[in-house]
Amino acid sequence: MFSNLESRIKTIRNAAALFGLVGNVIGAIIIFLYCIRYQFYPVGISVGDVLFCIYIFVIFGFLCFVFISQLYIASLIYLVKFRKPINRFLIRNKFLPIILPKGKIYIFLSIIANLFYLALTIYIWNPKENWFETILSIFFNCIAVCALVVCLHFIQQWYVSFKRNQRKPCVENENKLYFKIGKSKIPTILIIIMDLLIILLLGFNKILISFTDITLTAANVRQAAVTIYIDKNYQKLLQSRIAKITKNSALNSEFKCFELCYIENVNILFFGIGTETLLEIKTPKDKQGQQQALLISLPSSAIKGKEQIH
Repeated sequence: MFSNLESRIKTIRNAAALFGLVGNVIGAIIIFLYCIRYQFYPVGISVGDVLFCIYIFVIFGFLCFVFISQLYIASLIYLVKFRKPINRFLIRNKFLPIILPKGKIYIFLSIIANLFYLALTIYIWNPKENWFETILSIFFNCIAVCALVVCLHFIQQWYVSFKRNQRKPCVENENKLYFKIGKSKIPTILIIIMDLLIILLLGFNKILISFTDITLTAANVRQAAVTIYIDKNYQKLLQSRIAKITKNSALNSEFKCFELCYIENVNILFFGIGTETLLEIKTPKDKQGQQQALLISLPSSAIKGKEQIH
């Protein structure tokens, strides 16, 4: 009894250590890719900032789990339509066929999920700018949904073959599990996972970018339309930089200094990790509806307070 308890505790401890390692790595990658968008790289990162990456990973992972679950539901209607050719392909390659859940309720949920996904795609792409890109995105995303589900099915089948091979090794399972290059054996699951990542990046890049923004907003790293209070020593620097992007006095009227300087309607793009903060200050829209944005990095110690009306 005690040996089983000790074994379980050891398993939980190892799983927690692995989760922490994977969470830190993936969280750091999410932050790094986000920073590349703005050509901003945080400095002065501490141990606490590194541990904060786990929190980023948990939020992003939850969003992806919900999204992939929604994609699976959305794909059911396509799998029902193209089930025969897909299963013929799987059986020809000695894989188990896809088994779809029974009941009309799943088809109804699939239609609802597709409508939601369609609305989300149109919202993200903003069709007022380019209808062709929006329609093309919807088409390729529908293909990506089916391809994504097939990849997930292959991953599931790989684990089934792996367990069978552990119990009773055979050449057939070996050929499913490994791709041979000379004397080297590469697990086929790595190829499937690479295909899965390519599908996600090409088919859902806009949505993944939105998930990154939502994640960092939830983690309070990113904030929109806030009033910030800045050390007065940075007054001349900010005024000179703002003057370069606009001649409109309306923006400068939002920037005032007393004991502290404050700027209204500022987007904080990066805050709380490292010793630098990235700010986005936008000009008012002109007659053509265009506006410029100033990205400026300041020491986090220069920001004395933030104000946001909910």
